[in-house]
Amino acid sequence: MIKGLLYISAVGLFLLSGCGSKNKIACSDENGLLVLKNLVTEATEKQLRSENSNLTLSSIRATIAKIGMSFEDIRTSKNDPNSNKVFCESKLTLSIPTGLLSDIQVALEESGQNDNIEKFLTSFNYKKSATAANKYQIDLVYNLQPTDDGKQIYSEIEDSINAVAGISSMLNYALSKNIIINQNLEEKRAKEEIENQEAAYHRSEWQQQSFDEMNPVQLPETNVSSPDEIRPTDEMSVVQ
Repeated sequence: MIKGLLYISAVGLFLLSGCGSKNKIACSDENGLLVLKNLVTEATEKQLRSENSNLTLSSIRATIAKIGMSFEDIRTSKNDPNSNKVFCESKLTLSIPTGLLSDIQVALEESGQNDNIEKFLTSFNYKKSATAANKYQIDLVYNLQPTDDGKQIYSEIEDSINAVAGISSMLNYALSKNIIINQNLEEKRAKEEIENQEAAYHRSEWQQQSFDEMNPVQLPETNVSSPDEIRPTDEMSVVQ
């Protein structure tokens, strides 16, 4: 479970004041959902930085900001009679712009993944929204609790691993797209260089073999005298 805290301004106090000593809050409370959104965003930032230390915080935040994040089908699952905490369920809905979707898809393909973005996010339990082609949703269980003085709202997300991991993983691909492409180009160039070297070696071998076949080595002739041609030398003469 991850936790978040947001200090709300005095403008929001009227939402919580005058509601009795327990200061009950609704699951759809605007300030409560802002706490929840910040919580998901901060958890995604942390996850991304742990996955890829080469990413800068500014690039991470700028990319996360491109995603529309909202909460739909909000419902109250339980009220705690002994506190002002309310237990909620909703669908975390991501609206991903076309350009970002394209970057993710290219990075997936360059990484050798055959998945499209829908199949990729499905592995994190996200489902494509029926309302728009670029929207993906995941069930989220959370709770909200205002402080007794109504100046702060606490939020907790239960079992947020897939919700956060899905966002951080796809953004990691998007932010690493150019690096992945360049790595593939370098690997391709290195492979081509090895292949060219091997081809040059085999070509040289073939040329040498062809030359040898066309220019056989001529061994020098050795004159060997027949026995009849052998004449005794003085050293071989027998003195009678």
